Formats: sequence, C-alpha cells, structure tokens
Amino acid sequence: MSFGFRKWISFIICAICYAFCHLHRYSPSVLAPDMAPDLNVTISKLGIFSSMYFWSYAAMQPIIGCLADVVDPGMILFVSGMISSLGSIIVGISSTFVMASIGRFMVGIGVSCTFVSVCRFMANWFNPQTYTLINSILLSIGGIGGISSQKPLLLMSHSMGWRWSMITIGIFGLVFAILAGIIVRDSPITLGYPKVDGTEPPIKRDSVALLFQDAWDHLIEVIMIPEFWVHAMSIFFSTSCFQNVSGMWAVPYMTDTYGFSRDKAATISISLLIVMIFGSPILGYISFKTGMKKGLHIICLSFGFSVTLVFVIFVNKVPELALYPLFFFFGATTTSTQSFTMPMFKDMVRPSCSAAATGCGNMFVFLGAAIAQSTTSLILNSSGKSPYSPQSYRIALWGVCLISLSCAIILASYLKMPQLNQENIEHDPSVDEEIDEL
Repeated sequence: MSFGFRKWISFIICAICYAFCHLHRYSPSVLAPDMAPDLNVTISKLGIFSSMYFWSYAAMQPIIGCLADVVDPGMILFVSGMISSLGSIIVGISSTFVMASIGRFMVGIGVSCTFVSVCRFMANWFNPQTYTLINSILLSIGGIGGISSQKPLLLMSHSMGWRWSMITIGIFGLVFAILAGIIVRDSPITLGYPKVDGTEPPIKRDSVALLFQDAWDHLIEVIMIPEFWVHAMSIFFSTSCFQNVSGMWAVPYMTDTYGFSRDKAATISISLLIVMIFGSPILGYISFKTGMKKGLHIICLSFGFSVTLVFVIFVNKVPELALYPLFFFFGATTTSTQSFTMPMFKDMVRPSCSAAATGCGNMFVFLGAAIAQSTTSLILNSSGKSPYSPQSYRIALWGVCLISLSCAIILASYLKMPQLNQENIEHDPSVDEEIDEL
C-alpha cells in the first residue's frame, strides 16, 4: 500500500469519526420537541441534557490531549468511539431524563477524544506548514456532520422516531470506531514509511509509568505558557456563542419568536452549520496565504459582534430572508475561525507536545459551551414556560452572546503570537506537494 493511499484513507476514516461528533453535538436542537414529552420534561430542561455533552467533553480535553501525545490515536479513536456509540444507544432506549442524560454524558466522553486524536494523527502524517489547510478540511467535513443533525436528522426522526434515530447513529459509530482501530496509526514510521519533514518520530516508552510521566510533563509545559491562557479564554468566549445557538437554541428561538414550523426552522438553521463546509476552508486558506492569525481572529470576532447586535436589537423583526446570511456570518465568525485559531495552540509548543496543547485549548471551547447553554436555559426557565417571549431570547440568548464576544475581542487583542515566515511557506517544495494532493 502506497504512503499516499494509506495517509488519505486514514484521514477519511478520522474525518468521518469527527463528523459523528458534530452530528451528536447539534442533534438536541431538532429532536428536543420530540424528546421532551417522552422524557416528561420541559424543552428548557433539555438544555441541561444538551449541556451534558459539553461538560464531559470539556473535562476530558486535558486528559486526552496528554494521552494523545503518547498513545496511538487509532486505539484512542476505537475505544472512544465505542463509548460514544454506546451512549447514543442508551439515549435512544432511555425511559427517564436521568438515563438519557447519562447516555448524553457518555457521548460527550467518547467524542471528546476524536478531535485531539485526529490532530495528533495529522501532525505526524502531514507537513506542518500545511497543517492549517488540513485542519480546515477536517472542520469542513465536521460541518457535514453538523448539517446532517438538522433537516436530515429531522426527516430520519419523522421516519423512524427519535429513539431509533439515536440507536442507528450509535450502530454506525461502532462501525467506524472499529475501522479506526484497524487502520489508523500514529506515525508513518510505525508502518515502515519515511518520516514526514518537520515532524518527530514516535518515542518508544519502556513502561506505563514513563508513558504517564511524559503525559504529565507535556501538561505542565502547556499550562506554564502565558499566551496559552490568553488565547484559551478568547476561544472560551467566542466559540461558546456558536455552540449555544446551534447546539440547542436556534430552532426553539425561531419557532417561538417567529412562529416557524420546526421543519422550516431546521432548514434555516442549516445556514449556521454550512459555514463549516465553506467558511472553515476559506478562512484557513486566507490565514495560510497571508500568515495572519491574531489579526484575522479579531476581524472575525468584530464582525460576529455586529451580527449579534442585530439580533439583540431586532430579536423577532429580522426578515426571514435575512436570517440565512445573518446565521451564516454569525457561524463563520464564531466557529469557522477554529481552522486557524486551534493550530495557534500547536504553534506555542514543540511538536511532541502538540496534542497536549490542542487538547487543553479545546477544553475551553466546550467548557464555554456548557456554561453558555446552562446559563441560557436557566434564564429562559426563570422567564416562564415555552414558547418563550422575544424579550427572553434577547436577554438569555443574544445578550449572553454579545457579552461573550466583547470579552473575546478584548482578550484576542492582547495575544502575542510569532508570525510564520511567509516566504518559506510559498517556496517550500514539500508544501507545494501537499497542496497538489489536496
């Protein structure tokens, strides 16, 4: 088997596993009205159910980040895929809200391992200078999973019910977890291929004690970097806005304030998630060609702030046709930016610590989402029962987003990052070869 074929088939399997993360992440947005009566809870309480994914996801990030540097990512994807798939099946067969929440928590634990493990795989199999572009493609494929969680999942739910929909997703997740365990490996060297320029060969550790010692050392190295905390908190505030809207409240917001049917609201909300297919590669390519990361991040956040301000002012008066572009640009400026902001964590450390840095940084993405979803749920719940008023959404959803983006802009402006050598990027032949493959 040629190096190129093995690299790309492994990447495809990794990317599909990552798409399942997004499918799980945003599914409560369209399934909530069906799940709530079956579980005997209000829709607002399902915001707590949805946030269970983010709490467990966030808690796992530092752990999996350190382990991904020292454990084969294929094995991690296999074990974590089994856990998330079992969790999805438990959600499908649950008879109580508590049981469903436990399943959702397991889904979060399982899928939490995917992104960092895939990033570790990419760091060893692709040239570092094309890492941002490959990361953009990964996010784009994740966006396909996100889109599948909207109208396609709703149609699936209409056809077989929400329970069998979750069970079916769990079964397919098991299949790709097994494929990842069989095919994906941490480094080309493990399979007898030559080392990719700019990467480090895997270190053979003679004992489990040494493995965990190295993982701990990587964690300490990351948390001692001041720039890590500034960037992590900026990500904490910015991406939480997108996860809060797309992961739970986009569809209820439109059905409550505009009176749209759930089908129509789910169709409109696709514009929130399609940005990952188009916005992530575009922003990643702009960052690659210009060398801009910090400046591009601030520009995007400022644009996202302006879009959010429109929703705050005209909470239920935005024309229907305007919702599509507004949601698109809101998503592009609050989550597509990860195509170049997540690699910034990798830029802060030596190559052997890249997964630890990415995992620790990624923790703040989902910690922010968990807190934002819980906050919005609590504020809405205190305002009465569904359907909630436009004023409630103005404060609980869009007001929270506006404050968060303000904090993100301030923090991003204080970040100090080294700039890539643009001349080397344009003329390095190995980079040209990687781009030709794309």
